[in-house]
Amino acid sequence: MLPGLTELELAHAEAELGFALPPDPRVVLAAGLPSGPGWAHPRGPPIVNSVMGMKRRMFKDLAPMLWYSFAQIPLYLYPFLNTTSKAKSFEYLRLASLNVIDALVKVDDTETVNFLVTSQVIPLCLPIMETDSELPKLVATSIARKIMLDASGLQYICATADRFFEAAMALAAMVSALAEQPSGRLLKHVVRYYLRLTDNPRARDALQICLPQALKDGTFDHCLQDDPATRCCLQQLLDNLGAPVGGGAPRPGGGGGAEKMEFMLVGSCSLQRARGTGKWTIDMMGPTWQ
Repeated sequence: MLPGLTELELAHAEAELGFALPPDPRVVLAAGLPSGPGWAHPRGPPIVNSVMGMKRRMFKDLAPMLWYSFAQIPLYLYPFLNTTSKAKSFEYLRLASLNVIDALVKVDDTETVNFLVTSQVIPLCLPIMETDSELPKLVATSIARKIMLDASGLQYICATADRFFEAAMALAAMVSALAEQPSGRLLKHVVRYYLRLTDNPRARDALQICLPQALKDGTFDHCLQDDPATRCCLQQLLDNLGAPVGGGAPRPGGGGGAEKMEFMLVGSCSLQRARGTGKWTIDMMGPTWQ
């Protein structure tokens, strides 16, 4: 094992290669470089006879491999997000996995967002937002909202009625739970999620019909009395929708469906699915989602 790269050596090597490594691969390269068969050694061309030359060649060998390996880490966490057990051990596993992904979306990077969107992280977050305990809900909602701050993330959610209403149902379930057991830190993410959705014309039209009543009738006034920023976001949301006091709200589980069917009425949109399945059938009786 050879000594790792210094910050100056990393900077020179990145400039020579034309790209910058993210923090974690930099830590690995700074910790040490491998030696032995297959790796650069002193008996090479003149440029690698110096330690600096050897290190640069090592960087060229290792950097692409490390970049690819670290980029794929979220995919190994997705099966943990897909667990449904309510046992504390599984909840901690989901929370730890969510925290890793949340760290990724804290960096304002379209390439990262595109990777998470195309790898289907949002559908994994929605059930956690809807049914898990507060901390996993908080991190999952934060991830989905941060992804939507990027144009490609918002476009993904609003591209089809199916995707939009899956998100709307998860949010509606959260609002219903918050009305019974308020949490200011979770509510602020929910409000900002809704607010971001209003930047899409189709989503804004749908939310004019299906925004939960609890967000319009002052249910959360007490919860938000010490949070002027979220109160301002909620007022902006209502202004964007032109939402009057009163009106329809999603009613998860409502309706008088057959014994093996679940129904939801979202404004003028009827949704139904067989119990135990994840696929909702959407009957748009109001604005057409085109």
